[in-house]
Amino acid sequence: MRTAGVFITRRCNLRCPYCNVPKLNTQELTFEQWIKAIKILEKLNVNKIHFLGGEPTLYYKFFDVIEYVVNNTNMECSFTTNGVTSNGVVKKIIEKFGKKVGIGISIDELNLTNSISPAKSKCGLNLIDYLKENNLFNKSKIIVYTVLNKKNVDTVVNDIKHFSSQGISSYILPFHWDREERFVHRKANTQFAFVTEEDVEKFGKVIDHLIELKNSGILINNTEEYLKFTKEHIQKLDGRCTMLSEIRINCDGKLMCCCDKNGEVFNYFTIFDLENENKLNDFLKMQESDRATCAGCLWPSVYESAIREKK
Repeated sequence: MRTAGVFITRRCNLRCPYCNVPKLNTQELTFEQWIKAIKILEKLNVNKIHFLGGEPTLYYKFFDVIEYVVNNTNMECSFTTNGVTSNGVVKKIIEKFGKKVGIGISIDELNLTNSISPAKSKCGLNLIDYLKENNLFNKSKIIVYTVLNKKNVDTVVNDIKHFSSQGISSYILPFHWDREERFVHRKANTQFAFVTEEDVEKFGKVIDHLIELKNSGILINNTEEYLKFTKEHIQKLDGRCTMLSEIRINCDGKLMCCCDKNGEVFNYFTIFDLENENKLNDFLKMQESDRATCAGCLWPSVYESAIREKK
């Protein structure tokens, strides 16, 4: 277990049509509690921590949390932002820490008319322009997070080439949907999903092209193994993770089975329980049981972490 995904807040300043996050509980740990949680993660030998939301920069002491991780731990640190109101925070973080903190920016389409969330893509692009205007772009470590879906499947290759030409790596997240709404994040929405055989065939061709581009030097952050894996499971979203490669913590400190399944562990364990070796073992057993009953997904972080941990 090398990676921790921390949903430091579930509050968000966007209402993307495919996302369930605004419905979620917004109770949050205090700054002091998060510092304690981070110390526990380091004792568990976690070496990467990624802050998510909602919109993580809305957390009242987000900069202070980042500062603590950078100055007081050996963990790699990063976060993802939609760029709506985060310019000032991002500027402050880059000025203080430079490339020590990775910044994920959500942009699924350069052509906003084809975006599944035009406001998010526009704000993300504006954030990149803001960093350039303030001479911070080359001092930062940026990854663009792109939700690959039916609307951008024909243009995503050119978009990725565009970002790569600027030194920006792209991270692909295949669009998730479900009839039973089993995912914490995604709604039961097939408008953007790869459902039909024609959809799946087109998706597969794009993935093959992305693999070729990656091998030719275009900046794509996903592993080739994961990209190949998506072709097998995109229609039914039935990919199954085989190990606990990352730990996920909700904004209230509760532990989750993974990034998008609460599981039974959510009802019994918080990050603070893992200080106790017996409770840690109980959590690991229940988390394994949760994974065994999961219908599957294709969240890249789960698979990418497992792939990298095996290497």
